[in-house]
Amino acid sequence: MQCVEVRGLWLDDDQKGQGHGEHIMHVLEEEALSRGALSVLLDTYDFQARAFYERLGYVCFAEFVYPSGVKRFYMSKMLTT
Repeated sequence: MQCVEVRGLWLDDDQKGQGHGEHIMHVLEEEALSRGALSVLLDTYDFQARAFYERLGYVCFAEFVYPSGVKRFYMSKMLTT
């Protein structure tokens, strides 16, 4: 399938904004490329990190709205060398 799925990324609040998440995603993407992956798939909620992933080049391709009004975003990124 040549795709990597991120099932979870979590940082303590005191670790956010220091580049740790960006570093983790960069390492993940480099490892995915080295294993022949062409894309990354992940999801996030409206109260989580959509803007973070968009800053890293991820694109929202689907949105699901729960009856409570909470939104879940499905995102992907094509990897390049």
